[in-house]
Amino acid sequence: QERAIELARHADLLIHDAYYSDEEYEKKRGRGHSSPRHAIDTALRAHARRLVLFNHHAERTDAEIDAIAAIQASAALPVEAAREGSEYNLKED
Repeated sequence: QERAIELARHADLLIHDAYYSDEEYEKKRGRGHSSPRHAIDTALRAHARRLVLFNHHAERTDAEIDAIAAIQASAALPVEAAREGSEYNLKED
């Protein structure tokens, strides 16, 4: 995780895997996927400005993905769930 934090250091936008729910992640840690809480922790430790959760489990409904993103609303940075067709424009200062 330290390498990921270094790569994301001060990112304007961090797009991070959130395949597992936080509960699933505890049982499947080390299998190459992450959870929303792990993504938020990484973003906060890296001082990222904004976080987009992507690579949602294929069986999750839109309502479940919305709930995952809403639970994370208490994070100290903006968090949203990626959607098919989403576009993100980054402008240089």
